[in-house]
Amino acid sequence: MEKLSIVKERQENYERARQDVVKYIGKDLTHDFIKRIHASIMGLDVPCGYRAGSGSCQVRNQRTSEVVFLSPDCVIIDIQKEMQKLLDWYAKNKSMLSVVEIAAFLHWAIVKIHPFSNGNGRTARLLVLFVLFNHGYSDSKGRTLEEYFETNRIAYDKALDDGKLMYVNFANFSAEWLAFVEEGLECC
Repeated sequence: MEKLSIVKERQENYERARQDVVKYIGKDLTHDFIKRIHASIMGLDVPCGYRAGSGSCQVRNQRTSEVVFLSPDCVIIDIQKEMQKLLDWYAKNKSMLSVVEIAAFLHWAIVKIHPFSNGNGRTARLLVLFVLFNHGYSDSKGRTLEEYFETNRIAYDKALDDGKLMYVNFANFSAEWLAFVEEGLECC
């Protein structure tokens, strides 16, 4: 019974964060907005900062418990600076690349930079919606894309895996990930 209430709370937090995304349509992508979305997802009233301190987070395969990704170590990489690079990239490219490329890259980079200890994937998926909504996609299309990600979770994880166990930088993402996002938008 307790697990069911945790799932329900997580769904309610996600829906609240999704509503925050809708309120933010037409505004700039900022550190504050990303942190607010993350706080909503986590059920927090006040946004927290990016990960700091020492160490990295291990992302494990939910079925096998195998470590599939090590987030950047905060001692070696300044998460705030990496996130600023991402925001600069977004500002520079948001009118030069297709909406799908922008959304896919933003999602991929958030997952790889891993700015928070938990909730990075959910934050990344909501930032995809932010990009899509800012380019005229409807809410129903966004909901269907979210369902596509969730119902194709194995393919989602596989497409995000670019074969790099550790973060190097966010200069390139896999063609497989872009194709997965494109397929999700086409089938929806």
